[in-house]
Amino acid sequence: MPKKIKIILQVLIVILLTSALGYYFYSDYLKTVIQKDPKTETIEKITTLKFIKEDLDEETKNEYQEDFKSAVEEFINSSETVEAFWSLIKIEQIKELAGDYDGAKQALIKAIELQPGSYLAHANLANLYFRHYQDFAKAEEHYLKAIEPLDSRVVVYYYDLHEIYRYFYKTDTTLAEDILKQGIERYPAETNLMAILAHYYKSLDRKEEAIEYYQKILEINPDSEVAKRELEGL
Repeated sequence: MPKKIKIILQVLIVILLTSALGYYFYSDYLKTVIQKDPKTETIEKITTLKFIKEDLDEETKNEYQEDFKSAVEEFINSSETVEAFWSLIKIEQIKELAGDYDGAKQALIKAIELQPGSYLAHANLANLYFRHYQDFAKAEEHYLKAIEPLDSRVVVYYYDLHEIYRYFYKTDTTLAEDILKQGIERYPAETNLMAILAHYYKSLDRKEEAIEYYQKILEINPDSEVAKRELEGL
C-alpha cells in the first residue's frame, strides 16, 4: 500500500474513533444526568405521570399515558441535547394536560438547562407561573426571557406581560403601557399590539393617544373595521 494512502487511512480511523468516543461519552453523560439530577427536586417528577385533573375519562388518560411513555423513552434514550429538549417539551405538555403542574415545571426547568435560549421553554414556564401558581415575579422573569429573540412568534408574550402589569404585578408603574410600546418598536407592523395599546388608552380615557394608535393601524391596514369603528366612537 502506498505510504500516502496508508497515512490517509490512519487519519480517517483516528477521526472515526474520536467521533465514536465523543458520542459514547456524551450519551453516557446525558443518561447520568437523567438518572441522578441534583438540580431538580427529583427526576421522578419528570418521568412519572400523575393525573390530578378529575374530569379526565379513562380513554383520555390512556392516550396521555401512551404519549407520555413514548416521550419519556425518547428522553432517556436521547443522545443529543436537541432530542432531549423536545422530549421534555412533550413531557411538559402532557403533564399540564393531566394537571400535574409541578411535574410540568420540573420538565421545563430541565429543558431550559439544555437550551437556555429557547423562547418556547421560557414562555411555557412563564405561563405556568402566571396561570397556575400566580407567581407573577417568576412569570415576568421568564416572559422577558421569551421575548429576547427578534422573532414574530414571541409577540403574543408582550400581551401576557401587559396583562400581568395591568392587573396583577407592578400595577403602580407604567409598565403595562411600556411593554406594548417596546413590542411595537421591535415589530412596527404588528397591528395587534397597537390595537391592545389603543384599547388600553381608551379604557383610561386617554382619547388622543387611543386615536393615534388606531390611526397607525389604518396606515398599515386601511381595511381594519375594528380601527374604523373605534375611531368613530372616539
